[in-house]
Amino acid sequence: MARNPYEVLGVKRDASESDVKSAYRKLAKRYHPDTNKDDPKAQERFSEATHAYDLLADKEKRRAFDAGEIDADGNPRMHGFGGGAGFDPRGFGGGAGMGGSGFRNAGRSGGFEWHFGGGGGEDILSDILGGFGQGRGGAHPGARGMAPEPTPVNAAITIEEAVQGKARIIVPSGKTVEINVPPGPVGAKQVRLKGQGQQTPVGAADAVVTLSLKPHAQFRAEGTDLRADLPISLDLAVLGGKARFMTPDGNVELKIAPGKKATSTLRLRGRGLHKEKGGRGDIYVTPRIALPEKDDATLQSLMREWRHSKVGE
Repeated sequence: MARNPYEVLGVKRDASESDVKSAYRKLAKRYHPDTNKDDPKAQERFSEATHAYDLLADKEKRRAFDAGEIDADGNPRMHGFGGGAGFDPRGFGGGAGMGGSGFRNAGRSGGFEWHFGGGGGEDILSDILGGFGQGRGGAHPGARGMAPEPTPVNAAITIEEAVQGKARIIVPSGKTVEINVPPGPVGAKQVRLKGQGQQTPVGAADAVVTLSLKPHAQFRAEGTDLRADLPISLDLAVLGGKARFMTPDGNVELKIAPGKKATSTLRLRGRGLHKEKGGRGDIYVTPRIALPEKDDATLQSLMREWRHSKVGE
């Protein structure tokens, strides 16, 4: 016969629903099968606590137990018949409608298992364990050793962080943690962080992080390659020369060809994002002629002379 549910959970008879739930959470976390796989006694305590909570979380079951109508196993107490543990209700027209008490016959291993109809305790239990139940009447997930469902997390990182292979993100607990960015196109793989997800009565769930890239002022990612435009002055485009360009790894100097090839796309090998099987993608830089933001009298005069010379040809 089951122990008194109040004693099992360690609460008083006038304990509130919140107190009952809190007490069960503590016991469930302590004795959960996932963290006590080699301790059968711990698993027994978990099952005992779950049974006690199921009874006390159901208002009708708890009322009936407090009134002495049912015992700790949920069986009806029939006064004058030596208790309910060995009582067979079939001789009294079955249990479902007996005395209008709301009992129903569940039938188990040739015997009878008594429940109060419409309890709702299973629903509450499923809710506080993160919704892993198999529906009403389903077995309690913790009894089968199921872990909490992972918590999905979306996090945006910078291109610089992707290149460095390290990023700092915020997890559901509010903490900022550093993660390793997996090689390959950002977002193609998820990062699993053990114990960094939502808190549940049996411990913290894992966080499954899906990464994305933040918009960048200079670069556009295409797989593991990066593309960028490089503003150059008119004289550099005409005469050629060198231009400074900032990569995620630092500054480099690019050689700009004169004339028509000035705006040809340049390739910086191995400066892009990390590839899944080693190495890095490339950066493709396209020079773009940029005129001064303000009117330049000298430039205008020069262009007039140039235009005049072209007309005279």
